[in-house]
Amino acid sequence: MKTKTYFGLSTLFVIFCFVFTGYPVFADDTCVFSVTADDLPPNIVLLLDSGAEMEQVVWRAGFDNSFDYTPIVAPQVDVVNTPAGGNGFFNDKGYGIISSGNKYYLVDIPADLNLTHHAFNLEANVTDTAGKKGTWIINGRTITLPAEPSTVAVDGVIDNANYFRYSKNYLNWLFFATDPDSYPDSYINLPGVHDGTDLPDISRFYYAKQAIMTVAKLTAYKAYFGIYYFANDTGGSQAQPLKIVVNAKVDG
Repeated sequence: MKTKTYFGLSTLFVIFCFVFTGYPVFADDTCVFSVTADDLPPNIVLLLDSGAEMEQVVWRAGFDNSFDYTPIVAPQVDVVNTPAGGNGFFNDKGYGIISSGNKYYLVDIPADLNLTHHAFNLEANVTDTAGKKGTWIINGRTITLPAEPSTVAVDGVIDNANYFRYSKNYLNWLFFATDPDSYPDSYINLPGVHDGTDLPDISRFYYAKQAIMTVAKLTAYKAYFGIYYFANDTGGSQAQPLKIVVNAKVDG
């Protein structure tokens, strides 16, 4: 009896194998986004980092952040702290630009990363509030910096960062670097007018939102999308509720 039972189970297993070997299994993204009339679209929630680093201005082509452009000087006198005799940018937290009374100010970023708590400021020599730019004359160079993120949609995406933040290395490259590949010295490797008007005027926020919307548009009608962002150390907040993306647009 045991032999017959074993033989019967073995036969059943062989038949099972023959039946299913004729159906190859493939795994790709269609198993996620292939939706029929009887299916429920998947819910996709994206978490967007809204920390201070996302307000960093996008760097100009030619800037190599792996190279340290900090001036080799002693003593180090920060131009924002001492406008009359500064010889470089030395604040490890970087700098930001704030506006007050129709004027732009380059300020040091404090330890808590809150620009309103800055200790020093350097007023722009020329303020263009219409163009949202400020021009500073530092180390004999006159350079116009993007001063305020745009609140107007560009290709369907609004930057809308609170501030523009600049690393000390980027500002030292702009105002103090003297090597052949620096800005504004190199007119061969860095074509342009080299007065700051060719600098990117968008933050990392813009590219993050652009990436999200690119994915959302590609999956329109096939998935419910929701967007959350970090609000504080206790969790995130909803920026976009879960729904089908039709005319994709981020405006916040």
